[in-house]
Amino acid sequence: MLLKFEFKKIYFKQFAFFIAIAVIVIKAISSVGLYEPDYSSLSVQQQNYYLECMDKFGGKLNDEKEAAIISLHNEAETAKTMQDRIIEKNASGEYETVEAYFAELGKVPEIITKYDAVQLLFRNYSRVSTDKEHLVMLPSDAKGMTCGIEYILIIFICYISAVMCYYERKYKAVYISSTNAVKGSFCRLLALFSVIVLCWICFAVIELFSIITVIGAENLFVGVVSLQAFANTPFKESGILAVFIMIQLTKLCGYLLISALCILLSTLTKNLPLSVFVPLVITCVWVYLFTPESVTFYSPFSLVLGSPYFTGDCYFIDTHGSLLLMYTAPDTWLLWLLIFISLIIVLVSLIIFIKSNKCNIRKNHFALPALLLSVAFLSSGCSSHNISDEAANGAVIASNSTNIYVPYIITDDDYQVVGRKITVYNQNLDLIEDSIIHDITQGKITRQILYSDGYLYFYTNDTITDSNDIYKINLSDYHEECVFAEPDTNEINMYLDIVKIYGSKNPDDYDIRGMSKYGDELYILTNSNKIFAVNVITGIRRLVLEEQYIHCFCMSNNGAIFYINADGNPVCFDNEKKIVSDRVFNNVCADGEYVYCTNKKVTYRYKVSDFSEEKYADVGEIYQVENGKALSSNGIYISEYGKQTKISEEGNLFLLDGKIVRQNGELLSFVEVQLF
Repeated sequence: MLLKFEFKKIYFKQFAFFIAIAVIVIKAISSVGLYEPDYSSLSVQQQNYYLECMDKFGGKLNDEKEAAIISLHNEAETAKTMQDRIIEKNASGEYETVEAYFAELGKVPEIITKYDAVQLLFRNYSRVSTDKEHLVMLPSDAKGMTCGIEYILIIFICYISAVMCYYERKYKAVYISSTNAVKGSFCRLLALFSVIVLCWICFAVIELFSIITVIGAENLFVGVVSLQAFANTPFKESGILAVFIMIQLTKLCGYLLISALCILLSTLTKNLPLSVFVPLVITCVWVYLFTPESVTFYSPFSLVLGSPYFTGDCYFIDTHGSLLLMYTAPDTWLLWLLIFISLIIVLVSLIIFIKSNKCNIRKNHFALPALLLSVAFLSSGCSSHNISDEAANGAVIASNSTNIYVPYIITDDDYQVVGRKITVYNQNLDLIEDSIIHDITQGKITRQILYSDGYLYFYTNDTITDSNDIYKINLSDYHEECVFAEPDTNEINMYLDIVKIYGSKNPDDYDIRGMSKYGDELYILTNSNKIFAVNVITGIRRLVLEEQYIHCFCMSNNGAIFYINADGNPVCFDNEKKIVSDRVFNNVCADGEYVYCTNKKVTYRYKVSDFSEEKYADVGEIYQVENGKALSSNGIYISEYGKQTKISEEGNLFLLDGKIVRQNGELLSFVEVQLF
């Protein structure tokens, strides 16, 4: 009877049942991404082809499968090379008509339509082939194995645990008047933990179902090392299902620890907000600290993460291109120690709670120390950065409120390059002798630069190592930092608790030919016709999009990417690709609310918001636009009112704060124009 009363009180009078249902529904809705396999980004045709290949080549590798995959990959690469040559010829104007261009494309083998599927298959093969004895070809990785922290569930646990103890005082008279105070408290704890376990089971079922959907139930018992995220796991002999269960039990231990801490604080302080806030802060800050930038990796509160304790050692490439150990996964004995510590804290908290029903524990001085503890945790882990949300596009000139920066190549009398540097000028175009900038940039081929948030960004090609690197210089103290460096051998993409290794790198993925910045990320266009985003704080790089061919790109102030595709059409990418116009262009520039698309004869501009079209000028080859003004490579300047004038093409011409600047060697000068 008492147990039934406590269940009814927790589940219905304190609304735990209804809130738990809401939390589970939110988890189910937010877990849609877990059901997306690695091949979900492919077209339907390529997905079907990829799955057909997996039916043939999936499972254990043998010599016959290996030879067939390599042959298929070579065939696809040959077709891709043929297609790229045709696209490059079209870009250089070698085909007189569109029909001739498409006729040549029609000669490319049909395998090109399945190129991305073949590449995904080959990447899977490349990893599995390194250890054919233990690894199995699976159709996809399983995101459900590496789900992150469940913030909503933790908030719910903190709330219901603290509320249970806080309102215990209302029913304390019932227990004191009876002879079964201990039994009453024990029943109440059972009711509370049943709610937590119910949510935990539902969350685990959702994640398990996503794994079955992606890799198939028949693969649940293969070695967990077949999943890329668990390539370095110490549990190499365990199956996927076994490791999944261990991860879920580790999370449950973390959830019970959080609940026990809430119970302890609520029992001692009788302060509901504090009892909810402190465990929530401590847990979230510890998870925040579980990052590459921190030296603090292990705490009982981090058990709610689950997977990092089972994935094994995590590696990443530092800003100098070296492969470094990000963190060493805890040894098995250390994991058991953390679990043991958690269970001790849970046991002590529950004993204090039960004892409190026999003796009156009043509010005392626990509240202030608990509050100070939470503030200490907050200050130890939280930081902020002042990042501008205005887009900045790379160019061969950059400026801030005081100075102008221009890359400069030093040559001898025979026009051989003998040095490189970024020259610095004041707003009157007077050259400033800036040895610091010179020393930083000499020896590096500076291709493009941009200014943003007090930093000067530039990417280079090092003359010694022939590597493509991205640097930033803090203009307040001239501190230089390598934001991202081309790795020496393997291409590695690093996530919080996942390391993906794809074997030998593709050099074209690092050969940069364009750069823009938005927020805290640099967007770079590479020779592989991919656009990557590099975080300027962490140096972590992610793939944003890829095309058959990208002529050029720029970014608008709303963070959208505009580029010219292989057919010459302008495309907007803002989480999805949208064709802006079916007209053919060869360059695109962003300026405020417009993007300007140009070809050899004419320039149109399109509103960023709705892609509405407006003919800007019967002038082509525009390469820079600023506040409605534009410069063409044939020496024509267009004012914001559409008036034009021809300028001598001597030297290099730039637009800078509404004025035209000419560069001749290290000399900069303003150009006076008369519009007609």
